[in-house]
Amino acid sequence: MTIQLKITYDKDEIWIRGDKGGLQYLADCCTRVIGKKDPSGHFHLEPEMNNLMEGSVKTVIEYMESPE
Repeated sequence: MTIQLKITYDKDEIWIRGDKGGLQYLADCCTRVIGKKDPSGHFHLEPEMNNLMEGSVKTVIEYMESPE
């Protein structure tokens, strides 16, 4: 199954577009980092890693206890 997930930005908006599998994959990535303070507390999304579609912006999802 091919997962379709694309993250782009335009001026002051970030667009996250995905099919059902792509959005579920993003949700799973977010869930995996919750509460982790070691190096596993972040997740990279990049077209080169084949977890984002071409034309996407490289993205890091990171857990932090108190957002700054």
